[in-house]
Amino acid sequence: MKKSICIVSILVLFCIYPIYAQHDTLYIDQQGVYVQASKASFYRMVSLANNGLFECKDYFRNHRLKKIFHATSAAATVWEGPYVELNDDSTVLVKGHYHNGFKSGEWVYYFHHSSKVEAKEVYHAADVFERIEYDSLTQLKVLEGSFDKFGKRTGTWKQYHPHTDSLQWISNYVVGKKEGTQLEFYLNGQLKRMEVYLNNKLQKGTLYNEKGQKVKYYPAFSYPQYKEYISNYLQHATPCTAEALKKNDFKVKLFITKTGEVAKAYVIDVVNEVCAERIKTALLQMKRWKPALWENQPINYTYETTIKLYVPRE
Repeated sequence: MKKSICIVSILVLFCIYPIYAQHDTLYIDQQGVYVQASKASFYRMVSLANNGLFECKDYFRNHRLKKIFHATSAAATVWEGPYVELNDDSTVLVKGHYHNGFKSGEWVYYFHHSSKVEAKEVYHAADVFERIEYDSLTQLKVLEGSFDKFGKRTGTWKQYHPHTDSLQWISNYVVGKKEGTQLEFYLNGQLKRMEVYLNNKLQKGTLYNEKGQKVKYYPAFSYPQYKEYISNYLQHATPCTAEALKKNDFKVKLFITKTGEVAKAYVIDVVNEVCAERIKTALLQMKRWKPALWENQPINYTYETTIKLYVPRE
């Protein structure tokens, strides 16, 4: 019995890693899953490094090197040590370090085909990190703040006026939602807008002019608004909407002009093409929206939302 189990275990190992065992080469798809050579997007050359780790080099099918990293085994299930990703001209695109399968320490991201830094990330624990983004021309900071283990913004974030080191926003987040006091500044450093949020909802706002005088408040940005829920409107406008939603939720993308008209409409993830076209027609026939506002002025805006099933009100 023990002999049979041993033989089966050996066969399983050879089934999982036959290519590495024979040729030190693995074939992978876009998701990094091992596949047959004919289905692969990349191939991986694996060799044992002097430090006991396995050095893995991923190549495109045209033999151009894509990235170099290290792992604790030939299967590369746990990444460990330095990581480098390259552009098609062999310049560095990303460089960093892994520890126990997680990003660790400082990671640097470069603009494509450039030596200029696009962003830096500093990891303090598994998937918890600070991020700084840089301007492609001046290399001054554009944005900086922290992400929690869920990939949501947390703590204090700072945004800078374009091409300067002058603060534009100081925002506070809890699990990706605005919380507490948010401050906006003019280019000269004068306070422009102070807002108080509770669970991502605006509670109070105060606006100042460049002389520091209080003026009538309005938010920096307001989303476009319609008189009813889009899902409710569509289910009244075209019966096939409800049938489509019985299969799955779907998305719509609308280009809403500064005068509130729906100039373009796209329907995503509706399988029935006839129904999708009817929904698109209904969207284009919507009455006038309240347009998006930027600094209290109407602007063109592309609005995206997910349509979900619920019983329309009569």
